[in-house]
Amino acid sequence: MTTLPDIARAAVAEHRMLPDAASVLAMVSGGADSTALLRLLAAGELGERPLAVLHVDHVLRDESPADAEWVRALCEALGVECRVVRFDVAAYAEEHGLNLEDAGRRVRYRFADEELDALCDRAGVPPRLGRIATAHTLSDSVETFLMRALSGAGAGGLAGVPPARGRIIRPLIGARRDDVIAYLEQVGQDWREDATNADTSRLRARVRHEVVPALAAVQPALHETLGRSLRILADEDALLAEMAEAFARDFAQPAADGSLAFDRALMGTLSRPMARRAVRE
Repeated sequence: MTTLPDIARAAVAEHRMLPDAASVLAMVSGGADSTALLRLLAAGELGERPLAVLHVDHVLRDESPADAEWVRALCEALGVECRVVRFDVAAYAEEHGLNLEDAGRRVRYRFADEELDALCDRAGVPPRLGRIATAHTLSDSVETFLMRALSGAGAGGLAGVPPARGRIIRPLIGARRDDVIAYLEQVGQDWREDATNADTSRLRARVRHEVVPALAAVQPALHETLGRSLRILADEDALLAEMAEAFARDFAQPAADGSLAFDRALMGTLSRPMARRAVRE
């Protein structure tokens, strides 16, 4: 039987997530996925390396201070350095005209970049060798695909959650949520439940609790089949992005006023989808 550590090690190896001497900052909310990721990293299942945890309290729920203390206590028990940041995401979202999900993501990664740079400095390694580990799973990727398909998206958007991007890595990206729960039960580890995850007035929760089970009733291997499709979409989108970058570099020149000028004749040799990609690049 394939276990969560096996799945995570395979993802790390396939996508070359952890270079030698890498320092890792784990983003831990206290939910099942991030708790499992922390336990794997702290146990050395993905290699021995400098490790720290960041927990960001968005100040959106009454339970959030208790979540923060729970994460802090778990890190202390595991001997892992932990920083808790409290930030008013709702005020930030209003100030910048963002929805709460996007605002929370921006805030988390801003603090994560700062904390990872500090961790690398303490470990004596270049910041480029630092990695921010998040606990996105295959289940998250399937839900993201379905949400974007409902709202309309191109190949890049439909490819789901990427296994790695820049300094961000997702060791659990090949695991289903059932794999995570089985691992936590095996090691006797509890976790925190966010009540909003059950609120089906929210699109992701509705997709998770209603759409995915309905599709799984039709195709029991839903995660496996969609997972293969997502990998194909991601690979093909990456290839098209590389081609578009080359065309953008060769077909465009910066003008004296700071604008960018494309060679009309050369751009005319491209298909509309590739020309669109080149302009976007």
